[in-house]
Amino acid sequence: MRWDGTSWADIPRMVEQVGSGTWVWFGLVAAVPPQILDDSYWLYADSVGAVAPPAPTGLFDFHTRFDASEPASWVSEGNVTHAADYVRVDGAGGGGSIRSEVTFGPGHALDFAMTVEHPLNNDASWFCGGFQRGSDFTNTRPWILWISRKTSSVWPEFWNDATITWKGNETGVDVGTEHVYGIERFARKDVFLRDQQEFDKTEWGADYVTPLQIRFSAYNGSVVQVRWARVRKACDPRPDVQLGSAESGPL
Repeated sequence: MRWDGTSWADIPRMVEQVGSGTWVWFGLVAAVPPQILDDSYWLYADSVGAVAPPAPTGLFDFHTRFDASEPASWVSEGNVTHAADYVRVDGAGGGGSIRSEVTFGPGHALDFAMTVEHPLNNDASWFCGGFQRGSDFTNTRPWILWISRKTSSVWPEFWNDATITWKGNETGVDVGTEHVYGIERFARKDVFLRDQQEFDKTEWGADYVTPLQIRFSAYNGSVVQVRWARVRKACDPRPDVQLGSAESGPL
């Protein structure tokens, strides 16, 4: 809820479980300047007067929940199928890829919920998810990805249009467990998240602003499931949100 000094407004939000934590996403009704405290937003739990939240229309810049049919804003090639609530990209044979038809430049962050159903058959080729190129399925630079090139690990990776390349820290593939992977993109910096926690980052000296599409690919026997993907605004530094004083009432 938001209090504007005169009345309360029920604002669109989305409640999301990530690992052991709960995230509540909502858009600001009015911009909050740096270093300024805005205490007009209130969070209620177990309220007897609560109603279903408004649909989170416009909450994110781009939001896809992969369900029974391929959304019109995506294009696929190869082994790509849809289950009840996710898209499945299968690396058998020639592999598969799905990409968005829209592109995004710096100032945007990508989050996606991905489960590795099967890792790579050996340490060759890859599966990946993130930003790559624009308007094609070509397997070459530029990219800003979470990628696996080994049977046992996945890591963040960056390669721009020219010669800047970077490989981040590795973490386990964790077969069968869903994780939320994130990429916050800025002109001279990328921050990589795993389950909404900062995992690694890279910086460089000149602006890199080429718009890139979202792409998920699987090759070499790997299989990944992507349940949803979204793009939101990216801020550097990340906004600081704190719960203020709590109060309770009859349930």
